[in-house]
Amino acid sequence: MAQKKPPKKTTKNQHFVPKVYLKRWAIDGTENQVFRYEKCNLSDGKQRNVTSILYGRNIYTVTLQDYYALDFMPKIKREFAKQLDEILDRYDAVAYYNDKKLRSGYKALEFIGNVDEWDFRLKSNRKLPASKRGIVENIKQIRSYVIEDALDNIIEKNWNSVLDVFLQSLTERKKLLQRNLGIPMESQLVQDLILTMLIFMCRTPTFDCLGVFPKVKNIAQAIAKDTNMDDDFVDRCMRNEQISQLYKAIFSGNVGFLASFMPRIIERCRIIVFHCDEQEGSFITSDNPSFSYVSPMTFLNYNGIYLPLTPQYLLCLGQRSQDSIYNVDYREIQNNTVRKFNAVIRSSASQYIVSNQKLPGIIL
Repeated sequence: MAQKKPPKKTTKNQHFVPKVYLKRWAIDGTENQVFRYEKCNLSDGKQRNVTSILYGRNIYTVTLQDYYALDFMPKIKREFAKQLDEILDRYDAVAYYNDKKLRSGYKALEFIGNVDEWDFRLKSNRKLPASKRGIVENIKQIRSYVIEDALDNIIEKNWNSVLDVFLQSLTERKKLLQRNLGIPMESQLVQDLILTMLIFMCRTPTFDCLGVFPKVKNIAQAIAKDTNMDDDFVDRCMRNEQISQLYKAIFSGNVGFLASFMPRIIERCRIIVFHCDEQEGSFITSDNPSFSYVSPMTFLNYNGIYLPLTPQYLLCLGQRSQDSIYNVDYREIQNNTVRKFNAVIRSSASQYIVSNQKLPGIIL
């Protein structure tokens, strides 16, 4: 009987800004400590361990509440179907909906939104009912950590090596820099860096798919109003949009935001890497590290997609008129320009900024 109790809910703290990324901002003499500031209150910086900041509870955990998105996440759908079959096997049960037998866990997922209306009979004796309450409780605890595990494999395990090779190559080759030509870099290395940059965008809670999600939300709100849907309908729709786009960014090579946006970047953009010496200050980062920015003032040409790489390096994807994205534009900048870019980074943060400096007045 103990095996039939529903599993305890597992709450997981999942970092939407990877710890391995934040460690680049470690305070001198530490490995994991950074200064975290409120975006709107720079006077109160707190020294924090990277494990204790910029995370959410179960933000990448897929549960049955995300069932609308399962058809767009086939790996997770198969995992859910397997777990459902295992639950029914443990209870020696067969599931029915509207008096029709649900022949497999995969088939049953088509009706999972109505699981409270299912009936269950013993597999060994179809005339006898199985424990509906226990089975349904177990089914509602089905969850998948496929997305979280994949993010760990893509980012946590690879970020340092990709970044180190990129910066090392940049340093070794900057002496080859010629006016209007840039520093030649390996195509695969550049693509790996851009791919990581876009996944950074997709994984933050504030990701709006470059303006697509607000339009989807307006449609969902109109549907909810016209059909008298419950208050959670719009939230579920937006959650499903975000989690499915993140899944596509990781697992699908030809659909979704990343698949459509990546080729445009390769075709139309250039990479600019800004570097500042330590005596000129340092770049900050934030809870929204990879972001698109359009300057409200046309005479300031800061338009682009940004990702602070380290306190001394800032990457920008901007529009190009010639040459190739694989020729990197490298620029040394001074404190006044560092401050301007940090103002851009701060303005694009949601709530928090992160620095390796105790006195942000030096760099902001």
